[in-house]
Amino acid sequence: MLYGLGLHLLGFARVYKEIYIGILFSIGVSLVYLKDLNPELLLAIAFFAILASLNCLLISSWEHNLDLAQNYHSGIFAPEKINLRITASLLVFILLSLALLIISRNYYYFAIFLSFSLLLFLDFNKDLLSNLSLRILVDLALFSPLLLIFL
Repeated sequence: MLYGLGLHLLGFARVYKEIYIGILFSIGVSLVYLKDLNPELLLAIAFFAILASLNCLLISSWEHNLDLAQNYHSGIFAPEKINLRITASLLVFILLSLALLIISRNYYYFAIFLSFSLLLFLDFNKDLLSNLSLRILVDLALFSPLLLIFL
């Protein structure tokens, strides 16, 4: 419902729907921590919203030609331009999360760094993988921080 309001009724059509999905997903998975909300948690939620949005944007840019062949129109009109922006965004957030890790020594930022790095790695190697493999691996990149729990 929030997605529909944001996309259709409130006139935010200039923002890609993939960004809305990423933001709403991060809010949804963070609701259980609402009572513990603090600035550090808010920053982590914001980073996850960016990560989830970039995840959706990557999938949409990779499958743009498939969408066109099926007469489906996604929010991305020029995948080559958006892909450059995604790559630049990933690099910025990799550096930012690495800097926060060094400054704070908080390993949550390592998890964020790892996820952004995996998304960038997949984007650079997208021509070597099938669309199905890319979809699976790009979503797995979001779960890579869970590996830290077992270390």
